[in-house]
Amino acid sequence: MTVECILETPSFAQSNYRHNPVLGNGLRYELAGHEYLLDIYGFEYIPGPWFRYSTEHMPTRKNFVQPDGLIIRLKEGIITIVEFKWSHTPDAYYQLVDRYLPLMEKFFGKDIFEFRLLEICRWYSPQIKFPGRSSLRKNVEDVKADEVGIHIWKP
Repeated sequence: MTVECILETPSFAQSNYRHNPVLGNGLRYELAGHEYLLDIYGFEYIPGPWFRYSTEHMPTRKNFVQPDGLIIRLKEGIITIVEFKWSHTPDAYYQLVDRYLPLMEKFFGKDIFEFRLLEICRWYSPQIKFPGRSSLRKNVEDVKADEVGIHIWKP
């Protein structure tokens, strides 16, 4: 597998959420969340970076992925992968664990950094179960390496 960070937004990713109120709420929440994390972390927070990757199974096919955000704390050797959701959902778990984590480990080096996973959501319901270990966290920095942290944030 090869993974590279790209600086430009892929042309296919140009979409207009303003015409879909449900997607619009989520996008507005994510944009406000970027400001929230930028206020806390400054340059240690990277909102919406794009990555291009290929797999060993299909090495000529280029795939793209965009985690909602990365908190890169170099001094501590910790990278937190952030997924914003309007409402808590198991989809966040699959995106973080199955999609983003393996790619970020490959790109940054899993022997170099400790990776943490975080869903930030506006609405949380304990009836919605995650497929793996998760914990509610009052603070973004309280997320542990062996779980998906859930941080409820209402702007």
